[in-house]
Amino acid sequence: DWTGGERWGAAVVAALAFFNSILLHELAHSLVAKREGLPVRSITLFIFGGVSALGGEPQTPGQEFRVAIVGPLVSFILAAVFGIATVAAFLNDAGDSPPGAVALYLAIINFAVGVFNMLPGYPLDGGRVLRAGLWARGRNLLTATRRASMAGTFIAFGLITVGVVSILYGNFIGGAWFIVIGWFLRNASEASYHQLLSRSTLEGTKVADLVNRSFEAAPPD
Repeated sequence: DWTGGERWGAAVVAALAFFNSILLHELAHSLVAKREGLPVRSITLFIFGGVSALGGEPQTPGQEFRVAIVGPLVSFILAAVFGIATVAAFLNDAGDSPPGAVALYLAIINFAVGVFNMLPGYPLDGGRVLRAGLWARGRNLLTATRRASMAGTFIAFGLITVGVVSILYGNFIGGAWFIVIGWFLRNASEASYHQLLSRSTLEGTKVADLVNRSFEAAPPD
């Protein structure tokens, strides 16, 4: 029973509020990282969510855990706030109004963002929490990253499988979205591990150590 203006208004408000919810999620990561002494180069928001580009790897498992966990916590807090607003709207017989519907949507979508990010697959926040635990247990960052990355790859293939099944049952758009997210997560997981592997392998190595000094100049023609 909404008018055209109410539909467009609710859509715009919901989109902007969700955009800012993702921004708050990433700001939380960045603020905690800076408090832990880690530089933050930038925050990028894109179709799959957001990324806080840190200027370096955490130095301790505790740093890793605190920086990783705060983002999903913010999403769950936002979900709770919008959930309370939704309950208040229903108690005042305004659950079907644009404000009530927008609050319900934002409660659901922020909760979904929190749950998805807590999946234990690197480089998702849950994967970083997993890496922090493995790191604290084994005292080896590279090994912990490899295992967390393998978990990320496993979850990625699970999402792709869900997408294929959804398409077979007629949900083409939803299934395609799961496949794209799974593909992106798989690539990000493997790339993050190989980046750390290269950095660990070359750390402390100087260019002079790799230069071949045993050569003879070619004779002139």
